[in-house]
Amino acid sequence: MNVLSIETTSERASIAYLKDCEVISQRVISERLNSRQTLLQSVRDIFAEARGSLNEVDSIVCGTGPGSFTGIRLGIAFTAGIYSGMGKKVETCGIAANDSIAYACYSEGLNAGRKIITVIDSKTGYSFIREYSDHAEPLGEIQLLSDAEIKAKYEKDFFAGIFPEKFKSMLENKKSIFPDAVYSAGLFFRKPDMRRALKPVYMMDFKPGGSR
Repeated sequence: MNVLSIETTSERASIAYLKDCEVISQRVISERLNSRQTLLQSVRDIFAEARGSLNEVDSIVCGTGPGSFTGIRLGIAFTAGIYSGMGKKVETCGIAANDSIAYACYSEGLNAGRKIITVIDSKTGYSFIREYSDHAEPLGEIQLLSDAEIKAKYEKDFFAGIFPEKFKSMLENKKSIFPDAVYSAGLFFRKPDMRRALKPVYMMDFKPGGSR
């Protein structure tokens, strides 16, 4: 199976092309992504490097958030555009940003056998939180919690993700990790139950202090 994976929900966008679980080509876009043209050129670049074409793709994986409102919309719209323009039926699915972060953390052994708490800063004094086992299995839904609630509830746990500035002094056991197209595709292959509909996960969908 050939998979194109697109992750645009944070300031570090990424794209990957995989055949089964093998990464054939990938790109990281480190500048803030706000143009479909930049995304399209990166897709063209990875297929040129892989000596392949979009027509070979069987499935498209896209990050659905939570994260940047603009980035989420851009990635999903771009994925939908590719899907509608292809001359064959392909599967599309979403992967939550928290899940991509947790799987990257586990795959790289960064949590050292500890439970993982993923954090994505909403830049409003609240962050998106999801708990995982030491093997990156979800232990609950994504929640929107205040900085104070996070510190009180999870202070001694291991954190991974995108942190607000104040967390530098608040939390000790943490690792900065962005959601990544390669790990989102890894979830697609290895953990089918983590696949989602291609629907955006926005902050407006949440009630502070809990999940949707």
